[in-house]
Amino acid sequence: PNFIKYRVQRPNIANVPPMNLIDLRGNYRLVSAPEAQPLWDFWRQFFVTNCTHGKNCSTRRTTGHCSTGARYSAETIVTGAVLPERWQGAGAGATWDLPSAR
Repeated sequence: PNFIKYRVQRPNIANVPPMNLIDLRGNYRLVSAPEAQPLWDFWRQFFVTNCTHGKNCSTRRTTGHCSTGARYSAETIVTGAVLPERWQGAGAGATWDLPSAR
């Protein structure tokens, strides 16, 4: 049935948009697990340290790092029960005005 949605799991992307059976059959072909395993392992390992842009990634050239499509990405998370109204950031004198919790 065409109303059922399917997801293709990729080695470097956790959330892939769902697609219907017609799109699935038009874009992919069915392979056996032994045929797929070496390719899966290669790409899974590749995206530990690389982005989807490849060797000529302009972001990686300019900033030294790109995590687009990578399996891991560094994220900074600010958490806690209470944050002060003014928080002085650690870099470049950044200041954030946070709403008052009154």
